[in-house]
Amino acid sequence: MVLCSDNETEKISVWNEYEERKWLPKLKIDSNSRIFELGFGTGRVTKYLLCDAEVYVGIDYVKEFVNIARNRKDIPQNDKYLFLHDSFRECMNNISSLPYKGTFNRFVDAGGVLMYMNDDDVRFCIEHLVEILDGKCVLYFSEPIGRTERFTLNKYYSQEVGDEYSAIYRTVDEYIDIFTPLLNAGFHFVVNQEFFDDDIKGRKETVQWLFVLEN
Repeated sequence: MVLCSDNETEKISVWNEYEERKWLPKLKIDSNSRIFELGFGTGRVTKYLLCDAEVYVGIDYVKEFVNIARNRKDIPQNDKYLFLHDSFRECMNNISSLPYKGTFNRFVDAGGVLMYMNDDDVRFCIEHLVEILDGKCVLYFSEPIGRTERFTLNKYYSQEVGDEYSAIYRTVDEYIDIFTPLLNAGFHFVVNQEFFDDDIKGRKETVQWLFVLEN
């Protein structure tokens, strides 16, 4: 959603190259990585994550995206890499039903999923996410936020998207509060800043932000 809705398609490659060069290495992906990816979309970041991972479980609410990711030739496919059609809320509400029963040492939200969820659902999910995280873990949240205050769109028609959508652009302080269960579990911020050195989106009210936490 964050990238595919952009009419200036050259920004997509700029975004991808910048993220892969500057931010994704913060995840420290290696052969022992057990990854949970939220909102993998068409596999934009997934192909980077699966270059050297032990276990991967990805969920996405859009069934068409699940099929695309499962059939991409540049994404490895094996019985330890699972692409599931599910929402974050339902997944956290039924943790015991996850096909993989171990804990994860990497969590990735690179597509701005939390912005499409209401506050109660986001808080519920973060509280329960802690239950499936390893004692040594890296979490990666890339989300658009409100520059100076919370900014909400309700069934807003976007010419870029070509449809109505609703979203909540929370402030940095709101996200820090939402992450309280993670902080209480021993996580701390290693990155808490604007995503771009030079914002390629150039929105007046919102800006892309990155939170990386480790314990």
